[in-house]
Amino acid sequence: MSEAILKIENLCVSFDGFPVLDDLSLVVARGELRFLIGPNGAGKTTLMDVISGKVRARSGRVLFDPTVPASGDPHPSTIEVHGEIRFEGLDLARMREDAIVRAGIARKFQTPSVFNSLTVAENVAVAAAYRDRFLRQLFPPSPARRERITRALEDVGLLHRAYVQAGALSHGERQWLEIAMLLVQSPRIMLLDEPIAGMTRQERERTGELLHRLAGAHTIIITEHDMEFVREFARTVTVLHMGRVLREGPIDDIQRDPVVREVYLGRQKAAAGDAA
Repeated sequence: MSEAILKIENLCVSFDGFPVLDDLSLVVARGELRFLIGPNGAGKTTLMDVISGKVRARSGRVLFDPTVPASGDPHPSTIEVHGEIRFEGLDLARMREDAIVRAGIARKFQTPSVFNSLTVAENVAVAAAYRDRFLRQLFPPSPARRERITRALEDVGLLHRAYVQAGALSHGERQWLEIAMLLVQSPRIMLLDEPIAGMTRQERERTGELLHRLAGAHTIIITEHDMEFVREFARTVTVLHMGRVLREGPIDDIQRDPVVREVYLGRQKAAAGDAA
């Protein structure tokens, strides 16, 4: 495997005594495009919540190597040696949510959160200023920041819509705008929750192509239910089931795996029975 950027070890999360993540371990390589799939209740969203600091784990570690340490983070890095591989990482499980964002982890939820009354470019400018103090945000962006804003809009294909109000965008364009708002923050890892939900087929194709272009320069972790989209655009897939990693590997291997097929088939049968 390439150099790791994220290592999750023996992660356990419970809600009201019910285990949601159960001794889960996972490694994600730098620059990787990783899809998380699994039935409802498998733990996908909870895992993203733990990585981003929204939910605290009962036990386990989430080690992140940000290349550039989090500014002002009060906790020291953890240093591990595995053979000749040296891993220096921040333990996200011990950090506040705002410190995790400063360290370089950006998250996009399923429903876009944009400012409808602002233009596309203004939305990205607001995101670019997330580290600034309030008074600094009152000044126009510097030339370097304007260049970052332009580049982010170019990356997602919205530069020609820069001066359109966000409220006038299609659903797919709003999703791409929010990705631009993450990109302008120069994240090391982007967490995307079901990024194609509600999109047209053409928009889904463009989103898949966009994710492939961004991977490498960024590490991207995606939760997704649309298996057609996963089959077309996934590289490495991690299947979660009952809070554990069930299987992991290339999508072709995952599709042929009899255990994975049984898990999905069993859920589909149960859903059909409930409907009857």
